[in-house]
Amino acid sequence: MSTRAAISSDSFFIAGGTLRRDAACYVARAADEDLYSALHRGAICYVLTSRQMGKSSLMVRTAARLREEGFSITVLDLTGLGQNLSSEQWYNGLLERIAQQLELEDELEEFWFDHKHIGAMQRWMAALREVVLPRCPGKIVIFVDEIDSVRSLPFSADEFFAGIRELYNRRTHDAELNRLTFCLLGVATPSDLIRDTRTTPFNIGHRIQLTDFTEHDAAPLCEGLSANPDTARRLLKRVLHWTGGHPYLTQRLCLTLAQERASTPAAVDRICQELFLSQRARQHDDNLTFVRERILRSEVDAISLLTLYANIWSGKRVRDDETDPLISVLRLSGITRSHSGTVEVRNRVYRHTFDREWVQTNLPGAEVRRQRAAYLRGLKLAMAIAVPLILGIAVYAYLSVYRVKTTIEPYRAKAPEPPVFWASFTPPSAVAAETGALLVKSSEGNALVFINDREYGRTSHSGTLLLQVLQPGKYTVRVEKPQFQSVVQTAEVLANKETQLLFKLQKQIVLSTALAVRQGVPGAKISIDAVDVGTVQPDGTFSADVRPGMHALTFAKDGYLSRQINQEFLLGKQVVLDGQLRPDVELQNWLALANSHDPSALEAYLRTYPSGRFADQARARGEELEWNTLRNTRDLVALDRFLNKYPQGRYNSAARALAARLQQEEFDWRTAHNGKDPGALQAFLKTYPESPYVEDARAELRKLQTVSTAAAPVHSDDAQAVRATLMRFSQAFTQKDANQLAAVWPSLHKQELNKIRTSFRDAESIQMDLKFSDPQIDGAHATVTCLRSLQYIFKGGIRKSESSTVTIQLGKQAGQWMIESVQ
Repeated sequence: MSTRAAISSDSFFIAGGTLRRDAACYVARAADEDLYSALHRGAICYVLTSRQMGKSSLMVRTAARLREEGFSITVLDLTGLGQNLSSEQWYNGLLERIAQQLELEDELEEFWFDHKHIGAMQRWMAALREVVLPRCPGKIVIFVDEIDSVRSLPFSADEFFAGIRELYNRRTHDAELNRLTFCLLGVATPSDLIRDTRTTPFNIGHRIQLTDFTEHDAAPLCEGLSANPDTARRLLKRVLHWTGGHPYLTQRLCLTLAQERASTPAAVDRICQELFLSQRARQHDDNLTFVRERILRSEVDAISLLTLYANIWSGKRVRDDETDPLISVLRLSGITRSHSGTVEVRNRVYRHTFDREWVQTNLPGAEVRRQRAAYLRGLKLAMAIAVPLILGIAVYAYLSVYRVKTTIEPYRAKAPEPPVFWASFTPPSAVAAETGALLVKSSEGNALVFINDREYGRTSHSGTLLLQVLQPGKYTVRVEKPQFQSVVQTAEVLANKETQLLFKLQKQIVLSTALAVRQGVPGAKISIDAVDVGTVQPDGTFSADVRPGMHALTFAKDGYLSRQINQEFLLGKQVVLDGQLRPDVELQNWLALANSHDPSALEAYLRTYPSGRFADQARARGEELEWNTLRNTRDLVALDRFLNKYPQGRYNSAARALAARLQQEEFDWRTAHNGKDPGALQAFLKTYPESPYVEDARAELRKLQTVSTAAAPVHSDDAQAVRATLMRFSQAFTQKDANQLAAVWPSLHKQELNKIRTSFRDAESIQMDLKFSDPQIDGAHATVTCLRSLQYIFKGGIRKSESSTVTIQLGKQAGQWMIESVQ
């Protein structure tokens, strides 16, 4: 309950507010045992009913019982989280409250910030599974109170309910989840909270029915009414006569009876009249105000709703249909209840307060009818006063004129000079001639007057305008005013006479129809034919007048996917549209990853949205992160993989330069190592002081300095011949000459040679560069370490480059050096 608590002097009765577990006035109902038993066996429960029915008190009492049996209990009041939140803030707020109540602040906070790469809802569910369940032995119940407040969130809460359902469904695979369950409480219907029946938890949950007090249920209240048991029973019976057992109305009436020491049923009637049935009570009582506002400000059609309620009030049989939105509004307001399959007014307090007159008063157009009736009453009174007065003035005027005519020579007045504006388009001769006057009387003041399509002036506030100088003749007179229909009349002006014209202006009839938006996202902008017409209200509604015809409507808000609708509007018919928007999940996922340092998370995002709006940014971010891990690497394989992955990337040039340096270093090391030349090793150490081969180079250098070796002399002619063979090998690729390649490499397998022939035909050009060290010649065998660079250019300008360090083995056959292998 949301109203303030009022506690009697002896603290027995409490009217409004959540009752303490030990409150003496708590009335146990069948729902108490039903909820306790269902949660005990692990069922998901929901208590959805009108306000001030005892939902929160039931929750407190049940939570205390379960806590005494070793259950871990958390209570989440969603109104305390606020409404102007992002989904990230909202789910974090839920987890913070769970952490405080279960004393898991550090663990859950660490988990939340360590898993920012996943969505807020998934993070919340994962925290329950991976932190709360392992650290809380026994069963866990999460009470979610004021669940209807999710309808005011700026994002859809459908995934919250879908998550609860998923936790339930996973019980078949994860037995630990049998220890976790939920209880949802609020003022809503399941369809108000989530529309997709495939993901709603309500069709798998257990519904708890909160009913009004029966006389048997309410018997404990007698203790606080009177020390005399008979008197207490009579008072309670009369209380229930009025309240029908409604929890708040019953407690409130009993509280006042106890305070005033009432002892008779008549006193109950008097106090009930003061508390609920008086005009002041109707305007100020919290419960009556809620019922009234819930009905008059609902999202359904007001006329249909009030007409249905009038039928129920009159005793007509109306079937209780839970799928009917009108009946759902009446039920959640608390004004009606179901009885034997039909709907009836809940109690006599409501029946007297919200009667037929109240319905008529609040029907659309009632204010207009009230003003019209007041106007007619005022008009009758004014006429009753004015008619005798007008008759008296008329008689006096007639007698005065008669005396003047019989005593004074008639005097013909000279026609007045026309106003400057009128004279500006009136011929000078017309002023001197005999003229007439025209008096224009309009039902509206400040209206424009046109004579023969020429503007003359405006009527006064009282609606009159006198044209004193007009040539005798016929004139076309037009009177106009914005938002009124113009009226045209013909007037004949006679010399030396005043002609009067009466104009009654009518409001323009705007041919339009009405647009009504329901369940929209608060703050969403609505445009019609690319023209902004307003934003959705905090309660999710919007209305506007629209001209008949086909129109393009757009609903848009940051964080949501825009929605466009082509809708035909027919004159006189209201168009009701569902204003829900789907959250922009791609945007939310990208915002969660925009500052991520996890390349795998970005790759997962790209697999989900390979052509998404942020795919290029994700690839650029992924390349940056990978390059940051490779910029100091010595792994040529990783660099080659990076270059193939980002061939046109931002760091492509830097990666190629690093690969070239590493290949050159590798080539220089092999050359120095295989050459057994102290000078070459010293040059390598000077050039590459940070090389991983530094220790090997120093060890090899020490070995050469301490061990003298008699190296076989290398004939300069053989070294020159080896270099010539390598040059022919390189030219064979550059010239795409497979025969020359076979000549210098006769042991090349025929199948491999055919593959090379095919690559020669496919490429428009090939360039091979070989950088080789001095040959190591041992008799008829030679070994050369080379840095080989190959570049292919195919049709269409497609390029392919390869760089690697290779070892070429050569053999001397019949005085000629031939290639034996390339590794």
